[in-house]
Amino acid sequence: MNKFVLSKVRTFQTIIDSISALIKEAFFTFSKDKFSLNAIDPTKAAMVNLKLKKDSFDEYKSDKEQKIALDLIELNNLLKRCGANDTLTFMFLDDKNKIKLEFKGEGKRKRTFDLSTIDSEGILEKELDIGKLELPVKMKVKSEVLQTAIKDAKTIDSETLEINVSSDLLKIIAVKEMMNDEYNLEISLKQTSDEEKKEVDVIDMSDAKAKYSLSYLEKIFKIASISEVVTVSYGTEQPAVFDFSDDKIEVFYILAPQSDETEDEFESDFDENFEEEEDLDEDFEDI
Repeated sequence: MNKFVLSKVRTFQTIIDSISALIKEAFFTFSKDKFSLNAIDPTKAAMVNLKLKKDSFDEYKSDKEQKIALDLIELNNLLKRCGANDTLTFMFLDDKNKIKLEFKGEGKRKRTFDLSTIDSEGILEKELDIGKLELPVKMKVKSEVLQTAIKDAKTIDSETLEINVSSDLLKIIAVKEMMNDEYNLEISLKQTSDEEKKEVDVIDMSDAKAKYSLSYLEKIFKIASISEVVTVSYGTEQPAVFDFSDDKIEVFYILAPQSDETEDEFESDFDENFEEEEDLDEDFEDI
C-alpha cells in the first residue's frame, strides 16, 4: 500500500489549492523517498514541479513506485473539508483505483472520502531541474511584496505584470490597456545594512524586463503563505521561475512571458516553443 499521514495539513492544502487553480488534472507519483507532481497546464503557459520529501510527513509508506492520475479540483474540494486540527491520511486503494482521504479530528471523530482516479490520456507532465536553467536574473523577494503588486495591478484591471530590473532598481509595472492607467512599484536594490527590512536580495544581476499574465500570477501566488520568501529567476522575454522551496518541500512554477499580442497568439507562440512534452528540456537549454 502507498500512503502518507500529515498532522499539519495547511501547507499541503495551500499547495493543492494553488496548483488546481492552474491545472485541472495531474499525475501524483509515490516513490521510495518522496511524493511528487510534475504538471503542465493545457495551454502550455505554465508548469509546476512539486516534491514532498519523505521526512515532511508524519508517516510515509511506499511499497512500490506508483503513478496515479487525479482531478485536482475534486481533490482540492475534499481537502478543504479537512479541519485545521485534523490529521490527514492519504491512501491509494490499488484494487479499486481510488484514493481514500481520512480526516481524524479531536476525540474519536473520523471522516473518510473516496476519490476515483481518472483516465490519464492527455495529461501533460515534465520534471525539470531548474538549476540547469540559464536565466540572467535571480533574486529572493519577500512573497508579500509580489502579492501586493498583484493585488494592486488588479485594481486597475491590468492583464499583465511587467518585471523590470535595471541598474540598482526593481520596477513592477502594470498598465490598463486602452485607458493608459498605470501602476508602478519601485524597490531599490542597493545594499542596506538592515537585512531584516530588505525586501529583495539579488543573487544574479542583469538588466532585464518581461511581462507575465496577471491571472496566472494570481493563481500561482495563492501558494505564497507557505514561504516568506520566493526566489524569482527570469530574463528579457524569457520564462520566469517562482521557487517557494524549503528543506523539506520543493515546489516551483515556470511561467511563459506574455507579449503585447492577444492571449490566443501568446498561447500559440508558447506552443511553438514547447510543442512536444519530450522537447521541453531541449527548449529550456536555449534560455
